[in-house]
Parts: sequence; C-alpha cells; structure tokens
Amino acid sequence: MPDKKMGAKERILSFLTKESPEQYNASTLASILKIKKNTVTKALSRLEKEGEIEKPLKGFFRGLVSAERMLALERTDIKIHGVKIQFQATILEKQKGRFVTLRVEGLSLCHLFSPTELVQEDYWKYTYKVEILERLATIILHRGKGLVEVFIKASENPLTFTEFQGVSNFLEARLGDTYHFGDPQLIQVGLNRDYKELRLDGVNCIKLQQWMNAWQQLYNKAERVLRHEVHINTKLSLKEAIEMMEQTQDRVMPSSELELKPSSDFYDNMYQ
Repeated sequence: MPDKKMGAKERILSFLTKESPEQYNASTLASILKIKKNTVTKALSRLEKEGEIEKPLKGFFRGLVSAERMLALERTDIKIHGVKIQFQATILEKQKGRFVTLRVEGLSLCHLFSPTELVQEDYWKYTYKVEILERLATIILHRGKGLVEVFIKASENPLTFTEFQGVSNFLEARLGDTYHFGDPQLIQVGLNRDYKELRLDGVNCIKLQQWMNAWQQLYNKAERVLRHEVHINTKLSLKEAIEMMEQTQDRVMPSSELELKPSSDFYDNMYQ
C-alpha cells in the first residue's frame, strides 16, 4: 500500500504501477486508498494526460510497467522445476591389482532400495519412488542395458541451484561408486522464473518452440504469479552443468545495480 504521507496523485500512481496490469476504476481506488472519489477522478485524468497511466476500457485505468521494474523482474531467481538424469550402472572389480569398472544390469542396484519404495516392476525394469530433498523422484532401473534414469518433478517447489547440487550428492551417497563411475548425464532440464504481481492478460498460456531441443512457455501459475519456463533436451555431463550453475551464481551482482541482468548467461550456456 502506498505511503499515506504521499500526495493523492503520487499514491494513486504508485498503486497502479505496482498493481499493473490490473485495472481499477475511480470508485475502487477511492475505497482501497481511502481517498475521496472526486479527488481520485481528477488525479486519474491528469495522470492519463501526462502519459503516466493508460485507460484500456472506459472508466478503468492501469499503470505502465517502468524500465526499472522490468530490470527488477529480470533479477528474479532462476529455479529448476524438473530434471532427468541418467547414467550407466557400473560396479568396481579388482583385476590384476587395480580396480576397473564393469557394466552391469541396472537391476543389480535393487538392493539399494527398500521394498516400500518399489511402485512397479516387470521383466524389463523396476520403478522406485524416492524422496530427495523433500521432492518426490522416480528412479527406473532397466534390465539388460544397465541404464538408470532419475526423474524429479518439482513444479510446486522448484529447486535452487544449491539444492540441485544436493540432488547429485544424494544420488552419489545412495548409489555409491555405481553412480559416480556411471558418468551421470543431464538429459532434460526445466528452468523457471516466477514473477509475482504479474499475470498474462487475455490468455492463460503462451508457448514458443525455439529449437528442436528447446522450448519455453509463459503461463499464469497461481493468483498474481506469472511463470516463465524454459525446457531443454540436452546431453550434458552433470558435473559440467553444476559447474556452469556455480559460475553463473558467482557473477550475480547486488540488486541495486539495475543495469545488470544476472543469471541470463545460464540460459545461453544451457542452450549451447
């Protein structure tokens, strides 16, 4: 809510700018801001003539999104709402005085999971549900080809970059050398930014296919929350992906420096 010490015109402009792209009429603004309706009507007329606000419908007004606000929105944290990691199951065997890795069936890892975590099984694969950092993950062990797939869907509670590194640590601790020597790869990743106080106007979702292996969408995630997602199919070493994230985080500057756009390099790196 705007500071009551501000003048009526400044309070109205501040409120409409913050609430943009929501639209308000004079009566509603008068009720919310505790300002006389006649004063609100005059202030709205002056603000529209000065180009500070716009009138999309008769009797309704909304604020304009400033460059400063757009830059502030750009600094919204990038999070990870979905990943697919896969690796070849391996074991270590001592041969001629040294340890070497041998490819084995993915089902050889069954003993690392409890019976309660098994949700589906057939001749070709076993499917487990495991909790990782308070998110539910699906781990599939394939017979014959020794492939292990890990899926994490965290749309309601996206992972930070630090937590994403924790996922790798969890899998290494749970699967041991089998995971470490299996050369884990990041196959799919879904990145998102959430913008509070923003909504798509007139549509619920916009999708854009950029390349064969990358697309993005904008949609109204929740009330007064706009989500921007980027989905990428890749085959990148998980270690490389984590290093890229750490480098990006190191370059993020204080929010007072409005001319900077932290984290955008990560999108470019992932696309490449």
